[in-house]
Amino acid sequence: MRREDPLGQEGFVDIHVHILPGLDDGAASWNEAIQMARQAWREGIRKLVATPHNYGFRAKLTKELVLSLVEELRKRLEEEGLQIELYPGVEVMLMPDIFHFLEAGTAFTLNSSRYILVELPLFSYPVYTEEVLFRLQVKGYKPILAHPERNTVFQERPELLYSLVKRGILVQLTSGSITGELGGIPYHVSHLFLRHRWAHIIASDAHSPMWRPPFIKDAVEEAAKIVGEEKAKAMVTSVPEAILNDEEIEVEEPLEYKPRRGD
Repeated sequence: MRREDPLGQEGFVDIHVHILPGLDDGAASWNEAIQMARQAWREGIRKLVATPHNYGFRAKLTKELVLSLVEELRKRLEEEGLQIELYPGVEVMLMPDIFHFLEAGTAFTLNSSRYILVELPLFSYPVYTEEVLFRLQVKGYKPILAHPERNTVFQERPELLYSLVKRGILVQLTSGSITGELGGIPYHVSHLFLRHRWAHIIASDAHSPMWRPPFIKDAVEEAAKIVGEEKAKAMVTSVPEAILNDEEIEVEEPLEYKPRRGD
């Protein structure tokens, strides 16, 4: 049974939640969205970013549409007495034409900050990855790479992520990977990333109140066993808060990859 105690007034900040209904493979209805918000509240989450996929689900996703749905969900949560702060965002597929999407408004940053949440295909590491990330940085964006521990190429060649982190790319791990709920390989690889200081944010990547709820607390406790309680808590409080406020984030120097037995 999950603990129901709130974690203080400030609580957690979850920057990766598929809570807006009808846009992608996340919440299927307003009822599911409200259920997810209730789960998030009980989990201690007080701020969350709605991040629908920008690619592969809805052809006409726009910032205006996301903003309108965020506002509608805010009203519905207020009616339910849920005091969770909602922010607009999107999970952007990293592709060479990402700049076209940014100009067209079908891709945008988290809460109008410089921070942009990007993902790669789960089963490949496209040849353009480093170039596009570098071009984003040159244009003033601060890329956050979502759930690399679930990418099969990073699983086999973790040193690729070290190269990106050295270049200033931020990394977001999925809570279910850290706890093992998403399988043994993501569990093992996410812990490797934590040990090497390659991870900066923990988020739920919630999609549903049933099969992928916004649970985050257990992942923080698991991460604390590796990086310490203070840093683990920062990954769900001060770091994502800085992202929402468009502030600079100080990160530890990543450790060079040194495989150990079992890696």
